Amino acid sequence: MKAAVIPNYEKQNINSYVDEVCSVLGKNGIGVRVAGEGENIIDDSCDFVIIIGGDGTIIHNAKKAALYNKPVLGINTGRLGFMAGLEVNELSRLAALKTGEYETERRMMLDVTVENGRGSREYLCFNDAVIAKSVTSRIVDIAVKCDGADMSKYRADGLIVSTPTGSTAYAISAGGPVIDPLLDSILITPICPHSLFSRSILVKNNSLLEIACDIRPCSEVMLTIDGEEYIKLDGSEIIRVKKSPDKSAQLIKIKSDSFYHIFKSKMRDRMEI
Repeated sequence: MKAAVIPNYEKQNINSYVDEVCSVLGKNGIGVRVAGEGENIIDDSCDFVIIIGGDGTIIHNAKKAALYNKPVLGINTGRLGFMAGLEVNELSRLAALKTGEYETERRMMLDVTVENGRGSREYLCFNDAVIAKSVTSRIVDIAVKCDGADMSKYRADGLIVSTPTGSTAYAISAGGPVIDPLLDSILITPICPHSLFSRSILVKNNSLLEIACDIRPCSEVMLTIDGEEYIKLDGSEIIRVKKSPDKSAQLIKIKSDSFYHIFKSKMRDRMEI
């Protein structure tokens, strides 16, 4: 049994956490390979991936692990850590990886395709795809089709398309609902809509969304995938979003806490920051 350990080296005390993780795994007969800074060590040679960092680090590497169908365990060193399975004061519980006393939650991902007259590019999305104007730009007109039919038109600062996992990220700050992460659905939430009646919309998991933007001259509008990939839009694009048919994140769950218990606890911690 082998583990790929991926630390976020920008986090405080990260080396001591890595040493403790490796020590617990070694005592339980689990082989370890630790990634250097910026190194990708996720491949078929590991049985699971342990990610030490915050939600951003977990999202980034969970997408890489999904390419090899490998489960991931996040160890939280950030402020919230919605997707982490353990906190840094719970590392002794890593022994469960050897005994098999854990569950694996499968979380849906999105395939996002950006197409224009020059071609197309595809992106894998775990949390959300966000269309947003810059601070100095004017409001954006956004049209959304669902399965070929006109669904909604928004005049807003932007639009968030998220997975159930991503419902607790930017979407909740924009007034969207909290969705159980084990549901399969796609959430559409406008950002600061210029309307009294624009609300979040939840569509079925096999929907195909097609999004077009009317971007005024001198305005800057970006599409952001999981807060780590940025695509500047000029208004000629069609953005297609659908559930990824063959890729999903597998999150290892060692503790028995329910999603709702974790959510309530994490949000209470956020209020105390």
